[in-house]
Amino acid sequence: KHFWIKPLADGMEPHMKRARFCACKPLVCTNSLCNVDGHAYVDYRPSLECPVVLSVPHGGNLTPESMPDRSSGCMEPDGESWELAEAVLRACSEAALGAPAMVGLKLHRSKLDGNKCLCAACENCEECEDCEVMVGDAADAWTVYHKRIEEALQQCVAKFGFALLLDLHGQSHRDGVTELGYLLYSEDYFLSDAALSSRPPRLTSLDALVRQSRASVDLAAVLRGPDSFGALMEVRGFPCTPSPSRPQPVSQAALRAARSAHLDMSAALGPPPEAARAATYFSGGFTTIRYAAPARVGPKQDPLTKEAQEGWASKVAGVQLETAWAGVRDSDDSKRNFGVAMQGSVAAFLGRWYGWTRVALEE
Repeated sequence: KHFWIKPLADGMEPHMKRARFCACKPLVCTNSLCNVDGHAYVDYRPSLECPVVLSVPHGGNLTPESMPDRSSGCMEPDGESWELAEAVLRACSEAALGAPAMVGLKLHRSKLDGNKCLCAACENCEECEDCEVMVGDAADAWTVYHKRIEEALQQCVAKFGFALLLDLHGQSHRDGVTELGYLLYSEDYFLSDAALSSRPPRLTSLDALVRQSRASVDLAAVLRGPDSFGALMEVRGFPCTPSPSRPQPVSQAALRAARSAHLDMSAALGPPPEAARAATYFSGGFTTIRYAAPARVGPKQDPLTKEAQEGWASKVAGVQLETAWAGVRDSDDSKRNFGVAMQGSVAAFLGRWYGWTRVALEE
């Protein structure tokens, strides 16, 4: 998982050069991977029933032999996260909230990691001779996946004036508790509510909400107060952190012990070791950063254009959801119940902080 997006060093290997879309080829027809419904490796379901976009980067299972395996980084998929996204989509569609747009990556994580910048997301991409940017099946899939997320968010902003991005994942280091990533680090949550709200230590994925909210907004209240997303999920039976009951995802003692022992808490190569689990918290990765805090993306890691950052992206808030296995992804009933809880929580969250309801819009 990424905790901070840094520019790559000079002298990169050829396959690590900055990736952009190859303008010499059409967006969704490269290498015959697309059809009338979209890209063969990307599942895009547009919707403008509500101002929400659901992204699923690590739930795919396709492993085409023509696409080389990645040689570094975490290869493990987020098991059942695709099916969980389907349950959330179904629950929202059947309720007052309405269906969110959904963008899912069908490729297995061993082939492509959609939650990384392209230069770190896939293996052995080649450069187009005409425009010197990265091309190839995996690079094309990454490009289409993120273009669809951009498209869905832009459409939400155009219609509703704002958008909420929910990036859905799964984790195995924290039993029964779903982590909510707002791009704050574990130690940031040790600050008092007053300090966190008045002097945020870094850009967060809720800054757009704070700027746009119709209510009097206190950042700490949105993060871990009684109307925070974590609180709304807990009321519906799904423990989360941060939340009023778990305001600090990691204790100071656990974090201090892990750092003293030089333990890896990043899970960059897979689930963290047992000794590091108590100190591990996924604060949010590339997707959440790129769209909800785009100024934090380094210049060589596929940032949005300046125009996009100052325009539609300035009205996007985001949450990375690292869902628990037990009670969330472990059975069809669990996924169904989680979907219903998500629908109710998202609707309440939008109503509380944006003053938005679908009924009000239709009236």
